Amino acid sequence: MESNQLTKGQVRKLGDELRKNLVNPSEENLIKLQNYRTSHKDSLAEIFSVLNSVSKKMRPDSITTYRIKRIESILGKLRRYPTMQFDRMWDIAGCRCILKYESDVHKLFALLNGKFVIKKINDYYKTPQSSGYRSLHFYVSLKENDSVIIELQLRAVEDHNWATLVEIVDFVYEKKIKEGERNQELENLHLYLSDKATMKLDRKKQIVKIVENHDIYNRLRSIFIANYLEVRKQWMELGQLKDISFFIIESKKGEFPIINSFSCFTEAEEEYFNRFRMNSNANIVLTCLPRATYENISKAYSNYILTMHTFLEDYCEILSSVIVESVRKGKVFAFYKYYLLYSLTMNSHVVDVQNELKAISEYGNKQKQSLETKNWQKDFRTRFLKRNEEIGKLNKNLRSLYPQYGFKKKAFDLAFRLIRRKLRRLEKKNAQTSLPGVL
Repeated sequence: MESNQLTKGQVRKLGDELRKNLVNPSEENLIKLQNYRTSHKDSLAEIFSVLNSVSKKMRPDSITTYRIKRIESILGKLRRYPTMQFDRMWDIAGCRCILKYESDVHKLFALLNGKFVIKKINDYYKTPQSSGYRSLHFYVSLKENDSVIIELQLRAVEDHNWATLVEIVDFVYEKKIKEGERNQELENLHLYLSDKATMKLDRKKQIVKIVENHDIYNRLRSIFIANYLEVRKQWMELGQLKDISFFIIESKKGEFPIINSFSCFTEAEEEYFNRFRMNSNANIVLTCLPRATYENISKAYSNYILTMHTFLEDYCEILSSVIVESVRKGKVFAFYKYYLLYSLTMNSHVVDVQNELKAISEYGNKQKQSLETKNWQKDFRTRFLKRNEEIGKLNKNLRSLYPQYGFKKKAFDLAFRLIRRKLRRLEKKNAQTSLPGVL
């Protein structure tokens, strides 16, 4: 057995003891729980090594991480499943691989088959959860009689982004939808976003309505841009360190996320445990991510770093499509409503661009064009060009559909003038610069 490993009976007994006081466990039980968590580390590292090697050979752009389940997540699961024996909680330690496409998930699973003893498979691609969740989970051990079970999750990047958005919305709005709390509108939002490929126009309109009802885009954007400039600077400092694979990411309401790096697991896990004991309500995760870059750690843990998420781009695409459809069908009021929303969104983007350019310039001068500064500049250019390309595509579509004469042209011209007038008033009030309008 690995160091600190408990027998099944001892694990079950520990679960029973923890359930007696899940809000404030005794110090003795917390230490036992910590020992049980860390008893998985050797098997976890060995299985991760295989997963990382195989996935990188198959797709060099795959993102592989591993973690031991957070203490608060363990206690929460014990609360949600009061009859489950603790030794049957098989996701205490887990690896995740994020791949580009769903087809990559199935291909990687086939390559891994036979390298471990597979105890159980939950294929949420074959049978998605009612919430819209998609992923492939399977539980493995190194040997047939090994009691240490490790969870492996394989996800396409789109499905990973969906899953992290659920957690981000929970964190920002202080909900627990992931854990079963009911909120019909937010549940519908996640369900509709889970199937972007076949999303109908009515669903897109419902998404816009929900987002506007809860001010989701603006709230997330304001949090992301504020955190982004601060965390990116943190990463530029971390990026100068070599041979760093372990990271503690901590998020607190009203504070910037903090990323700390460690060269060895034991030191990182000890720090995580101490932080949990000091503040059990903090949102803290310890992860292993070899050869980490800002891009892949922010993708893998966007729900902790809170600096970017594809939802912002997805929402702009949804707005674009309903704008185009409103012009195609000659619906002037719908065009006015959706294009105004889109214009306000783009104005916010301009402000974010200006702030980020200023931060890059100021920090870049201090760092004398370090590699991380160049990476930041490259990342900025990529995002800026992509957004401009999307705006150009919308403009082109609108020009091709815009009425050329008659009452409809006059009606759309009036709607457009009203939008521009409203934007100018807002610009004057906020002293902001807008993007040029279409048409």
